[in-house]
Amino acid sequence: MFGYVAWSDGKFIDVDPELEGTVVGEELQRLPEWSTKVGFTYSWSLGQGNLSLTADYNFVKDHFTNLENSELVKSGNISLFNASIGYAPSGGRYRIALSCRNCADDEYISQSLDFASTGFVVVYPGEPVTWLATLTVYSK
Repeated sequence: MFGYVAWSDGKFIDVDPELEGTVVGEELQRLPEWSTKVGFTYSWSLGQGNLSLTADYNFVKDHFTNLENSELVKSGNISLFNASIGYAPSGGRYRIALSCRNCADDEYISQSLDFASTGFVVVYPGEPVTWLATLTVYSK
């Protein structure tokens, strides 16, 4: 099992008074106050090798995604579930795996540029559900 809990309280120091409250908001962008991760890896022998299963859950509290701290483009709470299953034959020369990131396809805002005063906002979404097949070859 593995996991962490993180608390952050960042702030700007020595902001140019002409920028304060206009281009730069009160809070740092992309710095959630709380984030957590918990997961496990379980391995067992299978045939002439080793099979492993890994899963984790990651929670990130809502936070601003731009410098201006626009409520319009806050990230929202982010809940990500990731999983993988892999097999490594005896001898340790290679490993094959199938995995997914954001398996539940949680939709969230990763980054944004707020030009609301000019009539538009650019939003960069977080990574959607992503499936991966990997082959790792180890040199000896």
